[in-house]
Amino acid sequence: EVGVKQVEEHKYEIKFLNYDGMLPVDIETGGNIERTTLGKTEIMVVSSDWPKIDPKGYYLKKVIME
Repeated sequence: EVGVKQVEEHKYEIKFLNYDGMLPVDIETGGNIERTTLGKTEIMVVSSDWPKIDPKGYYLKKVIME
């Protein structure tokens, strides 16, 4: 499970909710895809729209948006 939480306008916290390790994950924002390492500690992403987690579907996942 990946948690995506909007904390301010255009700012999102993203983190794993049920996995303790670190994995490379693609995140799409504004049509651009960037690979980042994701873990239990949240990362901050700035985007004009909701970021898309793993847009090409490499992982079996559940995305929870708050």
